Amino acid sequence: MPVRDLAKDFPFKRSFVDLNGGIHRLVGRKWCNGVFRFAGGTLLSELDECGDIDGTAARVVSFCRWLGARGVPYVYVQAPSKIDMPGSMLPAGLVHRGNGMADVFLADLRNAGVRVVDLRAGFTSSPQDVVRNFYVGDHHWNNDAVFKAFGVLAPEIARAAGNDPAAVAPYVSESSWDRSVWPRCFYGTKTRRVGCLFGDLDDLAVYTPRFATNMSIEIPCKGVRRSGDFRKTVMWNSGKICTRSGNGFRWDAYSLLYIGGVYGVVKHKNPGAPLKRRVLVVGDSYTRPLEAFLSTVVSDLIVLDQRRFAPGETVAGFVKSFKPDLVLQLNNPSAFGADTLSGPKMHRPVLFEYGSLE
Repeated sequence: MPVRDLAKDFPFKRSFVDLNGGIHRLVGRKWCNGVFRFAGGTLLSELDECGDIDGTAARVVSFCRWLGARGVPYVYVQAPSKIDMPGSMLPAGLVHRGNGMADVFLADLRNAGVRVVDLRAGFTSSPQDVVRNFYVGDHHWNNDAVFKAFGVLAPEIARAAGNDPAAVAPYVSESSWDRSVWPRCFYGTKTRRVGCLFGDLDDLAVYTPRFATNMSIEIPCKGVRRSGDFRKTVMWNSGKICTRSGNGFRWDAYSLLYIGGVYGVVKHKNPGAPLKRRVLVVGDSYTRPLEAFLSTVVSDLIVLDQRRFAPGETVAGFVKSFKPDLVLQLNNPSAFGADTLSGPKMHRPVLFEYGSLE
């Protein structure tokens, strides 16, 4: 049996990971298996890879201009990374290049005239912001932060697509949504490395609209086609998430709650949405819960993750077939590294590959 399979499948693995992390914490260590434990228990890790930032920006600019020649506006949205903007959370000697890479990348885009929305300051200005807006044991922003981002991006989409932002105001108001909490059900990527004694399980904040919805979702790679209200469509797979007091907890709860998993292509239709527009969203896993909220305000929405494309699928191909009124791209700073985040390493990130621009 290959070593990697033994490491993945040996009996009582989770207990061994918990024990190892518990011993590290008992003796006062703050560093375990590549993960740093910040004050209050939040888990952080380094980001020391640095890809070809200027080259990546040049590809985005080319894509933006290609869209412009077709009369399609483009907006690049910079999602935050799980580190404060000043970089004070990691101790001396540890490196996180995310915000530095994003600064260079955004400067290149702005100099080329690309429309940019930078969300970082609203979510990571201080360590306290990071603790508030991110999961303890995972690198993703939490659903409270995602809902806040929805309130910023829905009006931005309206403006970029030629609509009055006031049209979405009732939909992004907190008073239009119910919020509940599913306790201790998310076994995040960092906690999986160090266990629940060094890290911790996370709660999931669950937002559901108070307003009526009648929508549909299609996930071609899974053969999923569902229609109905918000819960029956975008939350179609959330029943697999269990609390610890029930049947267990899930490492993939982040993506299961909304949309139901990680897919290359997800299609939403909502005839009753205030924005009668065709919007194409290109992004990484940070778009996963966000697209659920966006589906309530956009009539036709397709969300793409290039890492999960089937052979032959390209962003440019979807632009040609879908004919969007707007293309919005959202990535977190780790997307600028040399790793694809999923699959084999490449010299340039697959998240910024668009296909033939002819």
